Amino acid sequence: ANIPVLGTGDSGFESRHSDEVFKPFPETCYVSAVSPRRRLRVRIPALRQIMEQEQIFYVVQKAFIKNGSEILVLNDPLEGLDYPGGKIQKGEKDIERALKREILEETGLDVVVGKPFFTSIDQYPDDHKHSGKVFFIVFYECEYISGEIKLSEEHNSFAWVDENNFRSVDDNTWYFDVLKNYFDK
Repeated sequence: ANIPVLGTGDSGFESRHSDEVFKPFPETCYVSAVSPRRRLRVRIPALRQIMEQEQIFYVVQKAFIKNGSEILVLNDPLEGLDYPGGKIQKGEKDIERALKREILEETGLDVVVGKPFFTSIDQYPDDHKHSGKVFFIVFYECEYISGEIKLSEEHNSFAWVDENNFRSVDDNTWYFDVLKNYFDK
């Protein structure tokens, strides 16, 4: 059940084997690493380029943790606006468990991981510790279950924001654009 699947949706093409030759990607394909039922729609131009070049990239997951009408946002003292989550670590096969691990480590919260709602591909900037490396990022809606926020060393503050006050955390980054689009939907 935890075997990565890459497919093209309704065409029936799926592979569970890394050595299988894939047909060219359509403009939209589906990626699932939990089960074929939990698919995530991805627009592919940049991913196609990465895959054609056989480039290695990180997979990053971020959580929009909802508590009522509010979303938890964090502040990274070096990079600004952030959300709980991080890279899937070597050896982790269950992406939901990996995200829950990151959330617990960074905030001390227990959540239910919901559906993905935004994906992107980007490259770490020159001043980042992973400079030049490419990452594929997936944002998930998550529901707060329990716990009190205890921030890890990675973050120095947090806020719960809603559709009325989320602009107070605008730091002119694309992370804020994701938050704005989330509340504007």
